[in-house]
Amino acid sequence: MTLVTMELIAQIALGVIIGGLTIALLVTGFFVWNSRQRNERLAVGLFIGGLIIVVVLVAVVATH
Repeated sequence: MTLVTMELIAQIALGVIIGGLTIALLVTGFFVWNSRQRNERLAVGLFIGGLIIVVVLVAVVATH
């Protein structure tokens, strides 16, 4: 394997991990928002955390 191939695999793996965590944040925020014991501050915090990750990823991809 060349260094370029290994770097590409590492980038894909990192993207999958970060994407999975972002989806988990947004889904957890949705469940907290719709739960019986509604905690709006926590849900909004989870949504904002997910959106910050998405914005940072878009900024990083746009600079490359």
